[in-house]
Amino acid sequence: MLKNTPVLSFDLEDSEYKVENKSLMPYSLRSSAFDPEAAESLTDLALAIRERDKEIIRYLSNRLLPPTRANSAEILNAFSYIRYQSEEDRAKIAIESCAISCSDSYWIKHDDDQSWTRLNPRKRIPNEKMIRIALLGEKHDLGQLKSSPELTTGGTFAKAWARTGGGFYLYKRSGSRRESEIEVEVSKLLDCLPVHHANYEKSHFNGETLCRCKCMADEERSVVPAEDVFVYFGKDRDKFLEWAFQLDMDNIYKMCVVDYLISNPDRGMQNWGFYQNNTTGFLTGCHPLFDHNRAFDPELIKLEDGGESDLFPNQSKLETARFAMSKCNMYYLHNPRRDFFFDPEHYESFMHRAESLGIILR
Repeated sequence: MLKNTPVLSFDLEDSEYKVENKSLMPYSLRSSAFDPEAAESLTDLALAIRERDKEIIRYLSNRLLPPTRANSAEILNAFSYIRYQSEEDRAKIAIESCAISCSDSYWIKHDDDQSWTRLNPRKRIPNEKMIRIALLGEKHDLGQLKSSPELTTGGTFAKAWARTGGGFYLYKRSGSRRESEIEVEVSKLLDCLPVHHANYEKSHFNGETLCRCKCMADEERSVVPAEDVFVYFGKDRDKFLEWAFQLDMDNIYKMCVVDYLISNPDRGMQNWGFYQNNTTGFLTGCHPLFDHNRAFDPELIKLEDGGESDLFPNQSKLETARFAMSKCNMYYLHNPRRDFFFDPEHYESFMHRAESLGIILR
């Protein structure tokens, strides 16, 4: 389901599969929507059905939180789920828990008693015990709770969704490098540039300093990771990038500049992407940049060329940023203040790189 609209009906045990609305299907599944009449033989039909089932299982498996996320075992245990081992195990958990997510409006409906109004995680009050499990790794009895967006929230750091002061936020803890403070630091720096980004602010929980940002998705828009669109294009990097630059060249090139400025080692295809219109299914442009808590990587700071580009593996971050500067309008809206940086090395690196790219105040 996409909110209240059926998009795909399936039964993996019986290999039953029916596309209800291809234009609204999850992006990574759209290219594999299968037309049985296209099969030229029974062998082709059997192979296609098997591959189709694998792709659905893979989609559901990837929707579930990764085992590398802090406190993932505690989250699964709270729902009496065993620590999964295979894609099939993860897919079953996603199905049983309805696969609700705060990043989009897709979910799995089992019966007519279920509705998006009742399950929509962005409208519900998060379970306080679930927050403590996800953030702190505590053990609690969740009673009759059967689903939670914590089961579909990715990343590696401890985090939890919570409603505070009328807003719906993702709270995130630090690891070993004061990552929450780095996230806030980078957010302040991006405020100085004409860059569309999620706003992170300092917060506290259980006596500990955290960072938080508002949910980027809403009822009209879903977040689609670049990786999902990459899969849609058959993992053909050239075709994917040609399409992406046609859609939103300015913001993609600005992302390349930002990653060099902040020595970002973590711009994988899950850490940038696009907004999808939930009514039409169309992708409308890049969503705000987010998840910079690993910025100012000590090893990348030492490299004058910034290390390898994530978008163009045969180039350095510096080479990509220099080319990007010729394609986008990057300048200071106001000068970064020294007190935005909690580490002098971060200040020196950022300012040196900005100067080398010719970023000035306008």
